[in-house]
Amino acid sequence: MEEWRGRRGTLWYGYGISFTTSLVNGLVAPVVPLFSLRLGASPLELGLIGSVGAAVYVFCALLMGRLSDRVGRKIPILSFLLLFGGLNALYSFAMLPVHIIALKLVEGLAWGMFWPSVEALIADASAPDTARFAPKFNVVWSIGALVGALLAAPWTLPGMERTLFRLLIGVAWAAGIIGLVLVKENPRPRSIDRSTVDNPGPPQERGLSLGVVFDLPVAWIGAFTYAFVSGTILALYPAYAKSLAVSGPLIAVAIFLYMAGKSVAFAYAYKRPAFTARLASLQMLVIALAAAPFALTANFNLHLISAFISGFGAGMVYSYALVAALTRDPRRRGIYAGVFESSLGIGFLVGPVLGGAWAETLVTGPYLLCTMTAVATFLISLAVQRRGRQ
Repeated sequence: MEEWRGRRGTLWYGYGISFTTSLVNGLVAPVVPLFSLRLGASPLELGLIGSVGAAVYVFCALLMGRLSDRVGRKIPILSFLLLFGGLNALYSFAMLPVHIIALKLVEGLAWGMFWPSVEALIADASAPDTARFAPKFNVVWSIGALVGALLAAPWTLPGMERTLFRLLIGVAWAAGIIGLVLVKENPRPRSIDRSTVDNPGPPQERGLSLGVVFDLPVAWIGAFTYAFVSGTILALYPAYAKSLAVSGPLIAVAIFLYMAGKSVAFAYAYKRPAFTARLASLQMLVIALAAAPFALTANFNLHLISAFISGFGAGMVYSYALVAALTRDPRRRGIYAGVFESSLGIGFLVGPVLGGAWAETLVTGPYLLCTMTAVATFLISLAVQRRGRQ
């Protein structure tokens, strides 16, 4: 009973800090591109701002995931909160786009400490029922992002950005103090009870208690697709909408609907995890079709509909990939979370850079790129699944 009480506090802290950091991300998602635009950023610079952090994140997530298997999850999480607070202090003094780019590089290091560690922390605290708690984690953080996007509109107005950054310093450091008190960790496991893992071994693995075969290559492809499309839209769409004479608050509404689509998908995946897993590849095609109207029409109302549908498809793909990563050998849970997050990092790196470069010559190019990429990954995932059945 005492052990579960400690695990429950840790689990709730994991949910709480995931909600809080995602709320912050939802807040700054439209703010940073518009702030950078006011500082004189070009489309390519906006793409770099949306992606340079991912270049560091790809490697840091792998390293920190592995490190958290050795030293525990608490140290990387608290280090992230300390660093993130300091970065927001520096954001509040940024005067040029290059300042934002440099800070985004360091921020990639910070997020690489955080996400693999908090995912593994929740998986540790919820074991042996991780496959059912992981979708709940998705619901929690996506609601945080949704609330953040809902609250973002006033912070998109000129002059409000620096105030927001200063407020986030206190949020990050207060969360770190709470974590010092609440997070309790058991010693790292040196052996594994094979009865807690169904049918281990490549290339496929069953989710705990779900009776679903998870194909890890498809999971990594899905994570990449999710990040490629999400990173491109979040980094470049605010500036594109601004060129269509859309106001900052309405741009925040579009970002909110994208987040809302993900939240609905996560809630559905929590209720119907097995059915969601079987539809993972198909959702990549949904993303492709939903991204097309961004490129084919300037009608903002259609953009709002596309944002919601794109978010829903992305959320379904993400849910599959995360559960596939976390229902693994507990001794290596951090490294699998790291591979998952690195797959995301590659997508967040490549998408905004290529999209930003194309936007220099064709303003709708990034959204054509999202459609083509999602179609390609859909076809690749089908081929991988077919090969796995042979």
